[in-house]
Amino acid sequence: ATTVTQFVVAVTPSTRFRALLEVFDDPGGFLVFLNSRASVDKLCADLAVGGFRCAALHGGLDQTVRTASLSAFRSGAIDVLLATDVLARGLDVECVRHVVSYDMPTSIELHVHRVGRTGRIGHRGFATTFVAFPGALEDGHCLEDVSVLQSLVGCMNAAGSHVPDWLRQLRPQSAGTGGS
Repeated sequence: ATTVTQFVVAVTPSTRFRALLEVFDDPGGFLVFLNSRASVDKLCADLAVGGFRCAALHGGLDQTVRTASLSAFRSGAIDVLLATDVLARGLDVECVRHVVSYDMPTSIELHVHRVGRTGRIGHRGFATTFVAFPGALEDGHCLEDVSVLQSLVGCMNAAGSHVPDWLRQLRPQSAGTGGS
């Protein structure tokens, strides 16, 4: 959607959490997607220790807990909702100002559904996707599925978002190169 400005941020395992804190520029309306229930719970606990008003939402939680988390987010009682892709489809949450893919989605379809949670009904929204590299970006070794990243470039181009050169230049490793 052209109502959503998309960003990508290269992170390493040791810089990912700090990068998330930098995204939290203004309070409220942050929906953070992770790929596993355990990751949602851990990040939610880490943010709560840091003083963030947050809640978790995933399929491993009782329905009453999931409903309470969603209600707290909608009402503004919490600023950050952390979720698995159970929330990526079908639910309309008007207060989502910024979607963060803390973990890269496993398909471009999931990316589109995640981003679709913001920028709705004529409102502007933001989406930030973290792309994991094990070391310095310059080593060129990416931990993500490069074919999904190449599709991401197409989505960003279609939405009129800036695509960083490092993302535009990613290529799949050829068979037999092994990478380290």
